[in-house]
Amino acid sequence: MAALTGDRAGFITGIDQWFLTLDTMRSDGSLPIETRRGARAMFYHGRTLSALFAIAMRAKVQGVDLLGIERDKDIHRAVGFYLDVADDPDLVLKYAKRNKAPGPSKDYKVQDLGGASNFSASGHGWVRLYIERFPNHENTIRLLNLDKRKSHIAASLAQSGAQQG
Repeated sequence: MAALTGDRAGFITGIDQWFLTLDTMRSDGSLPIETRRGARAMFYHGRTLSALFAIAMRAKVQGVDLLGIERDKDIHRAVGFYLDVADDPDLVLKYAKRNKAPGPSKDYKVQDLGGASNFSASGHGWVRLYIERFPNHENTIRLLNLDKRKSHIAASLAQSGAQQG
């Protein structure tokens, strides 16, 4: 909100959070705080992607293109991890087994997306924004060509990517 109200200190805090979050990323693109959340690991990974996009969109209003910054730990790597898990849900299990504050389901072996593909949900709020901002990126190509039969995560992402609005 600070970006929209002219609160410079608050705006800088948001920018700092963008980098703090991405700097925690593992080499495979997973976000440690989110992926330790057991059955809700990918739900929270997706919500954090959505939050990062919200920060980036607000920063853009102030002339700062966070999505255009090239760095090793970037939004593409985090999205890539989500897509990797959509292809092979077992990839998240080594992190999800910590089962820290998993939410309603305690079975970390089955990812609970909590309705992430619903139009009003924040879990996949990043999907259409990513596709529109990076139409030619390899992750977008993967998003647009997901095999819905691979997993319920892939099916949910495909549904989110197909939504209009």
